[in-house]
Amino acid sequence: QLKYCIFPCIWPNSQSLRGGKVLYTDLLIKQKRNLSVVLVLDLSKAEELWYTMQTLLDAVKKQIDHALELSKDPEARNKLYEVARSRIPNGHEDSSAIEPFPVPLLIIGSKYDLFQGEDFQKRKLMCKSLRYIAHTYAASLMFTSSKSETLITKVRVSISAMVFGTSCSKTTISDHNKPLYICAGADSFESIGSFTTLNVENKTLPKSLEAVKNIFSSHFLQVESRNIVPEDPANDPHFKEPDIDNMRAQKKKGIGRI
Repeated sequence: QLKYCIFPCIWPNSQSLRGGKVLYTDLLIKQKRNLSVVLVLDLSKAEELWYTMQTLLDAVKKQIDHALELSKDPEARNKLYEVARSRIPNGHEDSSAIEPFPVPLLIIGSKYDLFQGEDFQKRKLMCKSLRYIAHTYAASLMFTSSKSETLITKVRVSISAMVFGTSCSKTTISDHNKPLYICAGADSFESIGSFTTLNVENKTLPKSLEAVKNIFSSHFLQVESRNIVPEDPANDPHFKEPDIDNMRAQKKKGIGRI
């Protein structure tokens, strides 16, 4: 059965985050049970990672909630979240603590080729944090790089599995010295462990995403100002299109003569 994958786009060279309307409500109303979300995060920009992740996922969830409110099926919400909880393996030790995302979610950490050259402690904190995020949402997590055909193939296979229901590798890679690959429900908070070896005040296992966010943000101050959509996105220098820009300029000039 074909599923619809929505890709919230994060442009690598952009200073603006366009996550406010990443989903179309009419599509969600009709296809919410067949919806999957792929979220791509730039591993080379730790200072923007958490804010980007939270902003986009909040925007997606808001649209899903809106679609559920407009649905004619009074049981739509219960049905959707019942399916969401089914992504948690039966008898999983963290079942009561996991808050599954409403629809299947795949989190991809991009630019692993740059990330692997970072300081070990930085990589460890980012890996632990992303694992915690993914596990809390019952999401799958994987790292990739455009420089590695092997990792690119893994991404293609994973997305194909989400869209067409094909098979994909279930082998977990949680070693922080390697590109992570963890399927939904295959991780555990105990396996993620505490942040004891890191330079943080709280040495115990975090009890919530908010606690992890505080630890992450204390090391990587999140830059929110870069993610503000400009008043006129058409004038954003990061999205220059000479032909289109020239046509707009001519049209604007013509209107000014009227």
